[in-house]
Amino acid sequence: MKKLLCLLFVGLIMVNFAFAQEKTQEFKTKKDSIHASISLEFEQKAKQRRELWLDYIKTTASDTLQHIDGSNLYLYEIPDLTRFKRVNSLNLQGNKLTCIPSEFLKADSLRIVQLGTNQCLFQPKSIPVIQSKSIPF
Repeated sequence: MKKLLCLLFVGLIMVNFAFAQEKTQEFKTKKDSIHASISLEFEQKAKQRRELWLDYIKTTASDTLQHIDGSNLYLYEIPDLTRFKRVNSLNLQGNKLTCIPSEFLKADSLRIVQLGTNQCLFQPKSIPVIQSKSIPF
């Protein structure tokens, strides 16, 4: 009788454990699909913002901008910004940039370059040349 009760008890524990694992997997799947949906929506909105920003950069007079904010646009590369000679601040945080061409960091007026939360694996070699500039990664 004791063996039967023990077997019944162990069986209930195993069924309960299997049920809990199934529910955990359902929760993870639901959580993953919600995350994927949110990520896709964010990427789509970033793409829209990126297109508007690129149009703005292409059509803006080169002597008018002092601050360029290209943050959180899912940029994989930087458009040509060398024509903006009066820019003193460049914010490119939250993109997908893997490298920063040194010509973007050579403007005499440029004092602040923000590159945080990108995919840069190394600090650009040109940074020692522009020691007076703040370049947080």
